[in-house]
Amino acid sequence: MSTTTIVWIVLAIVVIAIVVAVVGRASRGRREESHRAEAQQLREEAASGPDLELRRRQAEADQAEAKAMQAKAEADKYQAEAERRRQGAAGIREERDETLRRADARDPDVETDDDGYRLDENGQRVDRNLD
Repeated sequence: MSTTTIVWIVLAIVVIAIVVAVVGRASRGRREESHRAEAQQLREEAASGPDLELRRRQAEADQAEAKAMQAKAEADKYQAEAERRRQGAAGIREERDETLRRADARDPDVETDDDGYRLDENGQRVDRNLD
C-alpha cells in the first residue's frame, strides 16, 4: 500500500468518526429536548389537575375537623350538665337520708345509735342505700 492510500484510509476513518459523532450529538440533543418537553408537560399536569383535587380534599378535611371540634364542645357541655345534675341528685339524696335518720331517731319503735342511725337486730348500723 502506498502512502497516499493509507492517508485516504485514515482520512476516511476520521471523516466517518466525525459523522458518527455529529449524528450521535444530534440524536442526544433531540432526546434531551424530548425529555425537557415531557418534564414540562408533567409539571403542567401537576400544577393543574391534582391541585384542584388537593384543595377540595383539604377543605373536606378542614370541615370534618370543625365538625369534630363542635361535637366535642357539645359533648363537654352535656358532660358538665350531667355532672351538675348528678350533684343535685346527691344533694337531694343526702337531704332524704338525713330526714329519714331524724325520723328514725324520733320513732320510739326504731332502735338507733347515738347519732340517730337505724340499727339491725345485732346492733349494727343499717345501710339505708335506697338508690
